[in-house]
Amino acid sequence: MQLHEREDWLKERRTYLGATDVAGLLTDPQGNPIHPYKTPHGVWLEKKGLAATEENEAMVWGHEHEDTIARHFSRRHGLRVQRCKSVVRHPTIEHFACNPDRLIQAKIRVETDGVNTRIVKDSKNGLKALLQIKTAGFFAGREFEAAGTDRVPDAYVAQCQWELFIADRQLAILAVLIDTNDYREYVIERNDDLISGMIELATDFWTEYMLGDKEPPITGHRKDTEWLKGAYEPKPEGLAVSTEEIDETARLLAIHVERHKRHEVYVEGLKNRIRQAIGENAGIDTIYGPIYWKADSRGIRKFDLSKLDVPEQND
Repeated sequence: MQLHEREDWLKERRTYLGATDVAGLLTDPQGNPIHPYKTPHGVWLEKKGLAATEENEAMVWGHEHEDTIARHFSRRHGLRVQRCKSVVRHPTIEHFACNPDRLIQAKIRVETDGVNTRIVKDSKNGLKALLQIKTAGFFAGREFEAAGTDRVPDAYVAQCQWELFIADRQLAILAVLIDTNDYREYVIERNDDLISGMIELATDFWTEYMLGDKEPPITGHRKDTEWLKGAYEPKPEGLAVSTEEIDETARLLAIHVERHKRHEVYVEGLKNRIRQAIGENAGIDTIYGPIYWKADSRGIRKFDLSKLDVPEQND
């Protein structure tokens, strides 16, 4: 994309909520954003033109690999895919839009035996589908489970659902290249209940924050923290006037900081009991999976819980 084309694209992006934007509005039950790079406040800053749309190194290489992954998908399944040359707008809601990576030209049917997945053309009984393309490094790739399923990071599920809604499709194939040589495909079926919730959230955000004069609340996401660090020119002296809301926030902060200190000591104690059980070994095999305490090339041992799979329990 040429510089002037990117500038025009960024200018147009400020006029609508796209799939990554809406994914950036979603939070977990604790109010934490589910997107690794976006928050509601960050989306608001971009749409208001108060912050530049970031493109990190991972995004740059993702764009570089997009054509390659699309060609591989097309050859693998004998299916033609079409690049969207312009933004796809919702037919009645102008500020709802998306930029699908590719539209699959034929209707398709997905066949699976639980291990292997086949995507075949089926003009009679197949579904209209789109292709979403991603790249991920080694560590980010751990968040993707078995190929052929829909078990991918929540932000990508949300992005696919929004594009299915806007582009009027029933199925999304998420093609992911992990760590440059691990190619996988995931099948995301349209979920109208989830889409309905996303529409409501996006509508409220646009009405309250884009058309109104309010600013979305700040979260604890690292992107909000990074923005705050450069948002103000600090004065050497002076105290701001508090409000009832900030007074309550200060009270909760003091309580949770103290709890966090105690919790850190408790967690470290649990880790130390396992370290002691591992001893000179590389790890230990529990009923929930292995826990490793391996030494790297410098002799530094790292405690690794990434392979542990413990069922969630309600306290």
